[in-house]
Amino acid sequence: MKFNLILFLIIGLSRVGFSQMDTIYVNDKTPAVLLFDNRVVFSESDASYFTQIQNEVIYLKSKSTNPEVGHLTVKEGNNFYSFFVAYKASIDKIEYDYRENTLMKRSLLNRENHIPPVPLNLVKSRLKEFSLSTDRNEYKTVATKIDNITLQLLDVLVDHTAFYLKFSVKNESAVIYRIDYLGFERKEFYRKRFLPFVNKKVTSTPFEIFASVDMRDIPPYSSNEFSVAIPIYATGDLGSLIVTLRESTGVRTIPLSIKPKYLEKADLYLNPSVSSKKDDSL
Repeated sequence: MKFNLILFLIIGLSRVGFSQMDTIYVNDKTPAVLLFDNRVVFSESDASYFTQIQNEVIYLKSKSTNPEVGHLTVKEGNNFYSFFVAYKASIDKIEYDYRENTLMKRSLLNRENHIPPVPLNLVKSRLKEFSLSTDRNEYKTVATKIDNITLQLLDVLVDHTAFYLKFSVKNESAVIYRIDYLGFERKEFYRKRFLPFVNKKVTSTPFEIFASVDMRDIPPYSSNEFSVAIPIYATGDLGSLIVTLRESTGVRTIPLSIKPKYLEKADLYLNPSVSSKKDDSL
């Protein structure tokens, strides 16, 4: 992930006293361990630091010796926190317990590291602004074409609460494509260790759509763009976001699989015009 954390801190953390933020000390040998009550939905650190999420636990480590002081942002359940991250060659503490009823959790909340989620009305407003943006990252490889209907991912942004996704639908047929259903679900694949011959187990989690903009029918030989906001979630490495587009009459159903890497490298929502262009050869 490569969110623009400096700008995020200027905007998002203006309400948080810098002297009040907890500091997590790490080095390049031993990872720090952060414990939370709920599954960690989102975690982001500066490029000099490495983070790994395992359910309610975050492992944090520096990639080199003596990097500059960085920042870590975490979304756990409905809570959003921010921390300083600093290098320390010799560490006497590796565990940071932010579970309920611990002194650190109470201190965390009292010291205002907590940042509230983005209100739904603001999500809708941002989605509208996002839909009007002329910026295009155009993930050319993230597309599906079935029966002369092409569904393609154009752009992705993210904030504390939602993923903002922009798509294009191109109708190269002589029949109008009347959209009846748009669905999002996360599919994860698991395989038992030491049993590679056993079929993968698949779990599916549907997502509600916070809001959508410009969903309309596609006339013959034309195209349209639409934007959607869905809840943010921990992407993981073994699953994909599955988008399903279906017409009201006929049998043309278009599934699109979005790999985690495209969501993990989404830019932080500041303003769509500042969204940097990406190399699609990830």
